Order: sequence, then structure tokens, then C-alpha cells
Amino acid sequence: MQENNKKNISTSFKLNDNVKRNLIRIIFFIILSFCYLIFFFNTKGQPIIKADIDGQFNFSRVMSLENIWKSPINFKYFQHNASAVNLMYPWGTIYPMYLLIKLTGSLVGGYYIYFLLITFATLEITYQCVKRMKQTTLPSIFAAILYTFAICRTSDIYFRVDMGEVISMTFFPLVLLGIFQIFYEKTPHWKTLVIGMTLLVYTHVLSLVIAALLVLFFICLNLVKKQMNKQRFIALLKATGMSIVLGLGFLVPMLQTMLTVKVNGPGPMNLYVCSLIPRQLLDWSLNNIAGSRDVFNPVFLILFVVIILNLKKIKGFFKDVLFAAVFFTFITTSLFPWDVFQNMFGLLQFPWRFITMASLLFPVAASELVKDYQINYSQSKSIKLFNVLILGVLFAHWGTMTGVNQMDGYHVGSNSHFYLSQITKKADFNGLGDYYPAKSNGDAGYISDYKIYANDNWQHVKHKMSDSYNMKFSYDSDGSTTAILPVYFFPGEKVTVNGVHQAAQPSDADGATQVNLVDGSNKIEVKYGYTLLARIAWLISIIVCIIFNIKIFKQH
Repeated sequence: MQENNKKNISTSFKLNDNVKRNLIRIIFFIILSFCYLIFFFNTKGQPIIKADIDGQFNFSRVMSLENIWKSPINFKYFQHNASAVNLMYPWGTIYPMYLLIKLTGSLVGGYYIYFLLITFATLEITYQCVKRMKQTTLPSIFAAILYTFAICRTSDIYFRVDMGEVISMTFFPLVLLGIFQIFYEKTPHWKTLVIGMTLLVYTHVLSLVIAALLVLFFICLNLVKKQMNKQRFIALLKATGMSIVLGLGFLVPMLQTMLTVKVNGPGPMNLYVCSLIPRQLLDWSLNNIAGSRDVFNPVFLILFVVIILNLKKIKGFFKDVLFAAVFFTFITTSLFPWDVFQNMFGLLQFPWRFITMASLLFPVAASELVKDYQINYSQSKSIKLFNVLILGVLFAHWGTMTGVNQMDGYHVGSNSHFYLSQITKKADFNGLGDYYPAKSNGDAGYISDYKIYANDNWQHVKHKMSDSYNMKFSYDSDGSTTAILPVYFFPGEKVTVNGVHQAAQPSDADGATQVNLVDGSNKIEVKYGYTLLARIAWLISIIVCIIFNIKIFKQH
């Protein structure tokens, strides 16, 4: 009896030790999150963003989520002409930012708080994923910190305001863990890859493509090594199928829109011209500046040297991860024959986007070297080296942030009032024409000026926004005629003229909504919602998601 009591007491102490270690790590990650995410303020104490390439576009996207559960269209933003942004651009993981903005009453403040939480999530998710790759605690923490403090995250948050790419980096480790569990575990497990890929579906399409390329790389690697067996292939099929089913809520409305309306996407760029010359990549990485391109930072360059000097110590899965890291770095450069793939991948725009994935793969591969050091040296020496590494990462990051702070002068930047005043008026910013019908290019000026085409000429029309997805027009017509309204046609649109329903249809001339007018007074109402197909897709995804999570919960 006494022996059993002693065992129970020792077990409880072990549990308490584990809890303590976890609490210490969590507190450490919270402190690091505050060290990473630095808030900038103007002289009035208002939070500001120092630089802005895509800020107005992305903040328009966030604020347009006001009515997202009822309609993908929001007339308050994007020139008030109806934009398909929320049909073509994932919004699921960005919606919490909208809630934080409403809660804080500050657009920029909510942005900072959201990415403070995302930074902590990136640290914790990366740590947990690397740990489950059969890595020990210290190497897992090392990989998590180096990845989270990668300069490409800093560029996306502070310089480009590229929300989708930053959030996607939080989920890349889940994809890598999913790859490990399918291709390197004795018994393949496919559900982690499903979670990672599904989160990317609802975050950022281009990042989903990057993650899919990583999966393809490991498929090819396993085929070459002849390690692909029936079990792994079936697990891969299950992961692919379940990811598609869970992603139907976004994929179906997007595909329906693309098949119904030819939509302007981001302009394709010359991939070879936009790729990095190897010397540029080296020089810009040494500069340690958060700019308009994704690069590495000096800490990563030191890491590359250490990896080269200790190449033989990296084996198995981590060696393959290193190969993948080199591959993703290679395809960011002009050494890769991008001209051959221009037509296929033109919408990728910038090959340096692949740096985001390489920034995960190098630290994960290098975690093996930290583990090797732990094995061969005392714990005190390992902790001392770890502290030096952390200080190096912090100093490099603070050096980057000093450069950000000096942009345009101290305390100078865009506050919430600036963004709201810009995006709610007749906006003009990078990406404004994206996700309008491709036909709109010719008449875009008339439509943005809220002119109606009727009786053979463009003229201003009386209009009123009854709510964020419902627009009303009043027009007196000289006879029965066909008119083009200053709002664009998309699936889910409903049109009534003088209370009589008309089938919504696009104009052949510019993709705007075409209606039939009667002689005399016309009261026109245009309203947008989700199509029946989109609602069914959402319902399927939600039901399957609930079942999927219940099964995972029962297993664990």
C-alpha cells in the first residue's frame, strides 16, 4: 500500500514538472512575441504602420468582412462597385483580425495585436511540430525561434502588410509535420497534413501552392528512394481528399466565380526578371533590411556556414529537409529556368516568395546540429550556446526594426484614420483592379464614378446604399431600354426593378450588371448573397470538419 502511494506521489511530481516546464516555455514564448512584435506610434500616441505597399488593399479586405456571413460583397470598400475579393481571396483565418479591430476600435491597433498572437502561435506550433519529428526540446525551441524571427515575416508585417503570407507561415510547420508522419513514420498518419493544408486553403492561395510544391518534392524524393509503399500512397490520397472536402467552403465559391465570370487576377510578372540574382540574395541578406522582397538575414547566413561545416551530422528526414531547403532557395534565384515556366506560374509574380518555406526548412534541418551538440557536450554548455544563439537572433531582429523605425522619419506612418479615410472613399491603391471582371477594364472609369449607361450615354445615377451588400438606384428612362449599372455582376446577385425580379446578367461590354428598364421611373435594387451551391459547399465542409475534429479528439 505504501509503495503504491509513493508511486502515485512520484507520478504527480513528474506531471507537475512537465506542467512547470510547459509553463516556463509558454511564458518564454510570450516574452519573445513581445520582443518580436514592436508597436510603432506617432507623436499623438496613435499606433501607426511605417511602410505600406499592400496595406490599403488588405485593410479593405479585412473591413469588408463586416457582412461576410451574409454576403461576400461589401459596397463600403473597393470603389463601392462590388468586388469579388472575398470570393477569390481566402478570409477564414483573417476574420479574427476583424473582430479584434472592432473590439479595440483601432484598425492598426487590432492589426498589431492580431500579429502578436500570430507570432506566439508560430512559435508554439513550430515547437510542437519539430518536437513531434522526434526532436528534443532545445533543438525544437531553437528551430521555432529562428523561423519565427525570419526577416521575411518582418517584411510582410511591417513593410508590405501582406497578411495572408504571414499567417500562412504559421501553418507551414503543420504541413512539414504531416509530410514526416506520412513518409517517415513506420505507420503513416495523414490527419496532420489535412489540418495544415486546410488552414492554408482558408488563408492564402499562393502559400497553398508553395506547400503543395513541398509535398510534391517529398513525393518525388520518396519515389527516387523507393520508399513509397501502398500504405503511404493511401495515406496521401486520404489527406488530399479530406483537404479538398474541408476546403469546399472556399474552393467552390471561388471556382464558381471563375467559371461564371472571367476575373482580373493579380497581374502576372516576368518570373525571371523578378527572381533574385544569387549575389543580390547574399547582399540583401547581409543588409538585414526588411524591404519589398523576401530574403534571409545574417543569422541565417551564419547558419548556412555551420550547416556546410557539419553536413555529415544531418541525417535521415532532416537531411531530406535540408535538400528541400536548398531546392526552395534555388528556385528563388535566376539560376532556375523561370522562362520555361512563365506561362504556367506567371501569377506567382515573385519567385522570392519561396524564401518563406526555405526559412522554415533550414532551421528544422539545423536542429539536428543542436541535438548533436547536446549529446556531445554538457547541459550547461548547451544552454550557454543556446542563449548566445537567442541573443544573436534578437539583436539581428532589433537591428532590422531600427531600420523600419527610421523609414520616413521617427513617429511617421499611417494611422487608423488614414486607412479608413482612404479605403472608404474613392480609393486608388495597389491591387484595386484585382478581382473585378476582366471586361471591366474599358469602362472602369465610368463605373467607379457611379454612372449608368442608358439611352446611348453614360450619366450619373442616384444611388443609396441601404446596407453593406444592398444598393438601390433611381433612374427616369426615356422609353424602355437596356441599361448597365455601376456595379459588377457576380454569382449570387439578385436584381429587382420596380419590385419585379429580373435574372441577374453581366453586360458583354464591361461585365457590369445589365438590367431592363421601363419607360419612366425605375427603382432598381441590387443585392448580393451566396449561391445555393456555395451554401451547400459550406455546409458539407462544416459537417465534415465537426466529424473530423470529434474523431481526432477521441483519439487523443
